[in-house]
Amino acid sequence: MSAADEETTAQLTISAKIWKWRDDNSFNSGKLFFYIEEKDAGTFRRMKSGKTPTIGPTPIFAMIGESRWKTMAVDASSHAGYLVEVDRAVASKEDIAEGSDAKVTISFREAVQ
Repeated sequence: MSAADEETTAQLTISAKIWKWRDDNSFNSGKLFFYIEEKDAGTFRRMKSGKTPTIGPTPIFAMIGESRWKTMAVDASSHAGYLVEVDRAVASKEDIAEGSDAKVTISFREAVQ
């Protein structure tokens, strides 16, 4: 595991609704996502303080069921929270589809130095 992939010990577990991107003209069309909602976003920001970059996407590990993947949490300007893509292999393995409710555990990847 490279230094950029080292996990911090801070974790946040949330309940999330899975949804599908619907813009046909977008690179993200058809992909599955979840939000770190406003009620959890404050905790997320406090936990990431000093662990990850303050500007731009936040490098995280996300886990649903027994499946874990590397991804980024992106500040969702149209939503009071963060947007996270669900890895297609994870969605398939964990039988996740649009409308699913998922328990997601988030941990932070160390910032690249």
